[in-house]
Amino acid sequence: MSLSLLRRSACAATLSLALVGLAGCGGEDTSASDAAADSSTTAPDEVGETDGGEDPGAGEATEPAVPTAGEEIDASEMADVFEKAFGEASTATIAMSIGGAAKYDATGVVDFTTTPVSMAMTIELAQAPQPIKTIIVDGFIYQNLFGDKFTKMALDDPNNPAGNLSDQLDIGAQFETFEKAITAATYVGEEDGLERYSLVLDSTILLQEQGTDPGSLPAGSIPEEFTYDLWFDQDGLFRKMQSNLGGIGGDLTATYDNWGEPVDISAPDASQIMQLPGA
Repeated sequence: MSLSLLRRSACAATLSLALVGLAGCGGEDTSASDAAADSSTTAPDEVGETDGGEDPGAGEATEPAVPTAGEEIDASEMADVFEKAFGEASTATIAMSIGGAAKYDATGVVDFTTTPVSMAMTIELAQAPQPIKTIIVDGFIYQNLFGDKFTKMALDDPNNPAGNLSDQLDIGAQFETFEKAITAATYVGEEDGLERYSLVLDSTILLQEQGTDPGSLPAGSIPEEFTYDLWFDQDGLFRKMQSNLGGIGGDLTATYDNWGEPVDISAPDASQIMQLPGA
């Protein structure tokens, strides 16, 4: 395998892991809640108002309606589900497998409390001669592309074959991109103690918003739409994702477990870092 292909494959695996695993994460948007707070303090209608009287419903929080199985919901409602899942997300373990031309399996840990998101993954990539250890921490990505030594590259390095990973790992921005591409969302219902949702995304919009020209990809390599099935637990935490990404990506399954458990994500020792040939 050539160096350029190895690097592209490794970074593509990392990028797809970030985008597929994290694109649905939205930072908390307080504008709606602020607006609601403002509206709750408006003066009551003068008609029927009495001195010292109180509106018995004033100040009571309105719980969002619980969807019924099979009910379609709009993109903003889906955004609320993600906001609840990731608004206070901390750490988790991840397991992911993907088929197609980019076939790989990956396991590791992620920390959503850092900016950008930190992760330490081991990726079993079909095209790579060895498992690729990938660490993203403190604005850099490290990968053991050559034996036990790690390469080091800034996430925003213009020479990164996967593009500006710093932008790609911006959770809020990625969810805005994800939300724009949603064409349909359905609450499927409860399944094995989890709440299941199904999303349909326009692949052209999704790729264009992520800076990829769909016309640059091989004909027939991606479907016109992506369908994602997502599972959340009773606490609202994200637990599982399944999708089919077409000829390049194939079937995808990702699981998130051990929320809030301690994780160890640290850069390799300086003695383990090498200069990338040709850099």
